[in-house]
Amino acid sequence: MFIDVHTHAYQGQELLSIKEKTRFLDGTLDEENPNKWSLKHDGTIHGLLEAEEKAGVDKFVLLPITKIPQKLRQINTWTYQLSQTYSQVIPFATILPLAYRDLIKEIDYIISLGIRGIKIHPFLQQIDIRSREMMNIAQILSENNLVLLLDTMNMEGLKFFKPHLAHLADEFKSFSVDSKDIANLALRFPSLKIIAAHLGCLYKWDSMDALYELPNVYFDTSFISPILSKEKAIEIIERKGIEFILFGTDAPWRHPLEVSSWLNDLPLSSEYKSMIKGKNFLKLMGIMEEE
Repeated sequence: MFIDVHTHAYQGQELLSIKEKTRFLDGTLDEENPNKWSLKHDGTIHGLLEAEEKAGVDKFVLLPITKIPQKLRQINTWTYQLSQTYSQVIPFATILPLAYRDLIKEIDYIISLGIRGIKIHPFLQQIDIRSREMMNIAQILSENNLVLLLDTMNMEGLKFFKPHLAHLADEFKSFSVDSKDIANLALRFPSLKIIAAHLGCLYKWDSMDALYELPNVYFDTSFISPILSKEKAIEIIERKGIEFILFGTDAPWRHPLEVSSWLNDLPLSSEYKSMIKGKNFLKLMGIMEEE
């Protein structure tokens, strides 16, 4: 089974807002710039279904995101409902720092839907992963055996790769992610399984020693295919261990077909590619392969 563990889809006004924000942030960049944030399909669930089918993907993890507490229930419910309509969708949920009782209530609701993973995006949701609030979230996720898919954008690296956003990186440096921050979570909560998006630490791949030996930290391949050289990607994959690598695209910000072609071109055995394409995720989630 071929599974994309990192995808997004957006609704109406949210999609319009995202298009406006990305034009504001990266509108000056050439379309050929691999670091440019721009949609590679229309951003809807129908566009995602079509793009994944073209890539030969059987199922994909849909990752909702919001920074507004009042929208949490709606977006988590919407993602779940899509999974009931489309068999290709594996729903994750999202969460925010809330009062303890509200946090427990939302986690209980997520579990009641049968959702088994949570996506947190520190930059977009303005969450400091070093904070006590994040530690509370991690503890509850760990206690409930919920997988955490963590966005890993590092602000220092962002300034290097996108100097035109240096002011933004400085303004939001509290929400930067460093490999040591991820390692701290993983060591403090050893039963918490963490998927570190973007091959470990977006824009900071040369400083990931803290992550390579941790058995509860996995890397996905989302967004990085046109940014990292194949040699660097292979170096990271081999250091981490093939059993900890998961296929992810970050659609609609990357096209699944392009990321699938990138993976197929890597100098890895067919068995290793099969592990990355689905077997590792199924094992991580405790799902029998025939399912």
